[in-house]
Amino acid sequence: MNTAVQSTDIVGGEAPTQLEANLIDYVTTRLAESGHPNPSAWQTYGEGIHSDAYSTIEFPRHRFLVNRQLRQLVGAVPANTTQIRFCLVDQGTADDWMRLFEQMVLPCMMKFSIPQSHYASA
Repeated sequence: MNTAVQSTDIVGGEAPTQLEANLIDYVTTRLAESGHPNPSAWQTYGEGIHSDAYSTIEFPRHRFLVNRQLRQLVGAVPANTTQIRFCLVDQGTADDWMRLFEQMVLPCMMKFSIPQSHYASA
């Protein structure tokens, strides 16, 4: 029995036609505005952001895939980043996610210039 929820299975409304918020663009823009030397590099670190994050219109899936990439990046720094990674929440509103990113994740990324070449995989 397939119990997967399809985008047309949304209770009480129509399936979304676009993302609630594009977090890939948001993170890249905030890094650029903060003076990061290579603000788009986080997108291709390691295996990179899963391709579905660029095409899905389902915000929870998009956020999950962005969080997965950011958790890998933040987890690679030579410091304890447990509390910062906990701020990459998979539930809640886009505004909540952005607020937590601004307060906790962005400062860490700037402090360590994430990703730096010695953190990135070959």
